[in-house]
Amino acid sequence: MNDQVNQPPTIRATHLTKNNIIGSASQKLCLFKLMPFIFHDVIDQLTNTLDICTCLREIISYTYSIKFRKSRLMYFQSLTIRFQSLMAHHLPDLIIPKIHFVTEYLRTINANGPATRFWCMRFEGKYLYFKRLAITSLNFKNPALTLAKRHQLRQCLMLSNKNYYNICTEITLLKTIQYSSLPIPVQRLLTENDINQNIFDECKTIYYKNVMMMRQSVFVERLVDVEEEPCFVFILYFLKIQNIWKAVVEHLQVIGFNETLWAYEIEFCKTLDLLDLDQLLHILPHGPDIYYVQDSAYVNVLSRLTV
Repeated sequence: MNDQVNQPPTIRATHLTKNNIIGSASQKLCLFKLMPFIFHDVIDQLTNTLDICTCLREIISYTYSIKFRKSRLMYFQSLTIRFQSLMAHHLPDLIIPKIHFVTEYLRTINANGPATRFWCMRFEGKYLYFKRLAITSLNFKNPALTLAKRHQLRQCLMLSNKNYYNICTEITLLKTIQYSSLPIPVQRLLTENDINQNIFDECKTIYYKNVMMMRQSVFVERLVDVEEEPCFVFILYFLKIQNIWKAVVEHLQVIGFNETLWAYEIEFCKTLDLLDLDQLLHILPHGPDIYYVQDSAYVNVLSRLTV
């Protein structure tokens, strides 16, 4: 559901012969993230390149992390050197300058903090929007200049507003639902929380604090233990209780971490809870999806989680 926005275009045989996969940067990232799920039945046969993919996937988890601990910098540096060495050993003909630039992350992150604060994906995403407008309107007067002069200044103005994150809460597919129409476990949960409403507003999606939150998405409630293992919750309902939107969630039990798929294997606990929306955005302001491989459920988190 959440990954559907960045769904890559269909890959044809002609694309592979030209050593070029079409799609935007976000679409290619989504494809790389989900590649172990797509080829789960043959991925173990990739004896030489599997180590490269796994190493690169771990590097991405650090570079896309919102918070970065300095204690992990040296380990992260060892990953970038290992990735460069694996490429030189197994795929020497495919080495490009970017393979070497990966090793520069240590210096830039140490000086400027997490890479998400200065990554080029922000520019790529915004530039793609203006590029589409230019093609539609047949007006090709330097979209990059328009981005720099107009859009960026507008965003600076919005960010300067102290109430920017509370400007509005947008909802879709709003409807009313009777208390008696809710499943028995949800009714029991509401009773335990001393909620005596008979009619609730319900919606499918909420755009809250610039984050799109959808039903049947997974969010991280908290991190536990020294290893910072995530506690996932699955959103069942968005209900408006006493004029405040809350999420009815089901807790997910983490069975373990699968390094081949680079995802957490989870199972449903059938334990419900009622949470504020802010509790779902504290660790990771994004809702991962659940993917199934051989009747097992997995949650794929792009970035490394820390507090």
